Amino acid sequence: DGVLGVVMATGLENSWRDYFPADHILTQYAASFTGGGNERSPFDNRGRVANPPDKWEKDTGGHGTHVTSTILGWFDKRFGNRSTNGVAPGADILPLQVLNNNGYGSGLDIVAAYNYLLELRAPGGPFHGVPTVVNMSIGTLREDPALSYVMTLARASGIVPVVAAGNEGEDGLSFPGGCSFSVSV
Repeated sequence: DGVLGVVMATGLENSWRDYFPADHILTQYAASFTGGGNERSPFDNRGRVANPPDKWEKDTGGHGTHVTSTILGWFDKRFGNRSTNGVAPGADILPLQVLNNNGYGSGLDIVAAYNYLLELRAPGGPFHGVPTVVNMSIGTLREDPALSYVMTLARASGIVPVVAAGNEGEDGLSFPGGCSFSVSV
């Protein structure tokens, strides 16, 4: 309880209300940061991407829903409320879609999502002082300096990024999972 779990992934399936308690999904702050340069607002000088309404809850890939169920657990109204416990069932979940339904995304979109999160946690923001853990099952073999910078800022502000170590075998940890500002899993 009292922990903000940020799921930076593909968003949630449109049937998420069948699986998760609605009061634990922060719909008023959920956002989609996908589309790269094609959806950037010309009026936005902060480098953020357009935020199409409710796009975050139209995931067909299922990854964001899967991660959310690992955190909260799940129940299924269609099958007699069968349920499974999660690792943090009292957490509040902020879905930030940074990947498309195929699981691909732009580093710029992830940077934009982190900038948004930093604004939400700034003094006067709705999550100022709230313990925050970000889940990112995201990785690449190449470092992204802009993402390194914003994740370093996030870590310094108290946000704990939990990032996939990668599936590279003997090639080592992927970026950003292998960086000092991340907890690699």
